[in-house]
Amino acid sequence: MAGRSRSATITLAYLVKCRGYDLASAFERVRTQRPSAMPNLGFWRQLEAFEMQLRGKASATPEGYV
Repeated sequence: MAGRSRSATITLAYLVKCRGYDLASAFERVRTQRPSAMPNLGFWRQLEAFEMQLRGKASATPEGYV
């Protein structure tokens, strides 16, 4: 409802898959438009796994952003 976690996660996944962003860059872009965006830890881990699946490496960890 607040647009902090779930909608941010969907947007990040879209940017990573369809627009070619790495997760770290996608997160920075989303935060410039919606500073309150912060996927919960479970969603963040799924985003990391998604990026690993697509690119073979993770560019960001939640510890760097929380």
